[in-house]
Amino acid sequence: MSYQENLNLQHHEPSFNGEPNRRKVLKKGLLSTGFLFAGSRPAFAVPSGNELPVPATWDGEPLVVDETNRQIWPGYTTACLTVNGSFPAPIIRLNQGDLFSAQIINRLNSQAVVLHWHGLLAPSAYDGHPRQVVSPGQSYQVSFPVHQEPSTCWYHSHSHGLTGEHVYKGLAGFFIIDNPERDAALGLPTGTRDVPLMIRDWKSNTTRSLSYAPSNFEHMWGYLGDTVLVNGTPDAWMSVDQGLWRFRLLNGSNARVYRLAFSDNRPMTIIGSDGGLTGEKTSVTSFDLGPGQRAEILVSFANLGYRQSTFLKSLAFTEGRPGGGGGGMGGGGGGPAGPRQGDALDIMEFYVGTTGGDQTTPQELPAPPLPKPELSRRTRSFAMNVTNGNHTINGLTYSLSRNDFTAPAGEVEIWQFQNQNGMHHPMHCHGAFFRVLTRNGSSNIKPVDHGLRDTVLVYPNETVRVAIAFGNRGGEYLMHCHNLEHEHNMMSNFTVSATETPELEIEKINGEVVVSWPSNLGGWQLERSTDLENWAPVDGQLTIVGSQLQYHEATAEEEAHFRLRIV
Repeated sequence: MSYQENLNLQHHEPSFNGEPNRRKVLKKGLLSTGFLFAGSRPAFAVPSGNELPVPATWDGEPLVVDETNRQIWPGYTTACLTVNGSFPAPIIRLNQGDLFSAQIINRLNSQAVVLHWHGLLAPSAYDGHPRQVVSPGQSYQVSFPVHQEPSTCWYHSHSHGLTGEHVYKGLAGFFIIDNPERDAALGLPTGTRDVPLMIRDWKSNTTRSLSYAPSNFEHMWGYLGDTVLVNGTPDAWMSVDQGLWRFRLLNGSNARVYRLAFSDNRPMTIIGSDGGLTGEKTSVTSFDLGPGQRAEILVSFANLGYRQSTFLKSLAFTEGRPGGGGGGMGGGGGGPAGPRQGDALDIMEFYVGTTGGDQTTPQELPAPPLPKPELSRRTRSFAMNVTNGNHTINGLTYSLSRNDFTAPAGEVEIWQFQNQNGMHHPMHCHGAFFRVLTRNGSSNIKPVDHGLRDTVLVYPNETVRVAIAFGNRGGEYLMHCHNLEHEHNMMSNFTVSATETPELEIEKINGEVVVSWPSNLGGWQLERSTDLENWAPVDGQLTIVGSQLQYHEATAEEEAHFRLRIV
């Protein structure tokens, strides 16, 4: 039974004894000093607000970027930036090993667009670099195989100088890489118990518009809202049973950092980060999620009674807050009045509409292949600061035409992010994953830092070291701050010096498997595997047929897989 259907079987009764609706109590700030525990919650609470939707799922048709009027708040029409009319953009959901192929069409009236596949190891030609934008009325094609680990990724506009506006107005969506057989074998919640939650803030206004007009102060600190939308919905609630659920959390905000916790101090088990499963099951009661970051968590509602509820919240904090505990810039009251980093916020309500539910606990989870710091060849340092009123990396603002460094393919490097001011900087790298090693010299990192990340939240005046590996993908990529008001200046182009991996053609002809690729691309070793984990060089003869290198192998009972590795 879907969670949208769960509540439909129950009676929508008013709160008993004339007690106020709990959401209204929360909004009045009566609980701002601490958690609301189960004993103080009105019995048999009834959710108010709007039932959580799941965005549409992409069906393979062209991805059309346009401005569309949508009803986000009941009784109001809001102009949004949409993909195929959906706000947020449709969920692209593919299985590991699938080919992703799509046409992107720009139907905006006056702004250029390119989509970045955030978290996907896409070839640089399809990555979504700002140089790859297309003008209104134009389109472009992307096509690449998705061979990486199952994970929660996303996609969003990456048009230079427009990313903040585009994402705030809705031009973003989930991109989920699945392996249903693996997840079922591991005992992970699947199907309707596997729920994507895009969390983002909104600056409230009387017209319910997605107005994006940052002040100078907001260009410096970030465009922050005072209300949260989940999957594009304000005051969201979701009906659940008392079983174990898997939630894929995405911070899709421009600048806000969330300190996530449940109102009843309910434990959350972190099982995944940006690059997929971490290999661990770590129970926490709160954790931070920066812009662009993802986390997969397991939550059980077994101890919550029928028709009772709990809230997912963002707790208050002071670091990185103008005039607060972050130090650095912006003292003296912290600038003009408005939403601030570290504000306590309600995110959404979980309501038990059905008793019972599957409590299957996953078995031991597989760990990802982490970059090995002992194999690193060099260390690069990146100092994030403000220079002449602009956000900078190593004293430089971004130039679309400048290349800042070149990294050899196939090598491991140590990157050191040095935050030299009092703001948060979620640092994101295209085309690679990294492993968080230390924070301010300490290797005792938090569970949310574990596994493979493509975005690391660097706290005010903090130094973070990561080990990063580029694999065999060559071409031009980006590294930047994912505070989208910082991004247009705090960004670097870099090049990975390798040839793009050739596309393999694999056919079965007359009882043979025939593998071929262009013969003019040297430096590649063909490897073979039967389990996608253990790879070995092929030992057969290669032949040249026309413009192709070919390898022939008699068809075996056990299916073989092939890949190319740079040598």
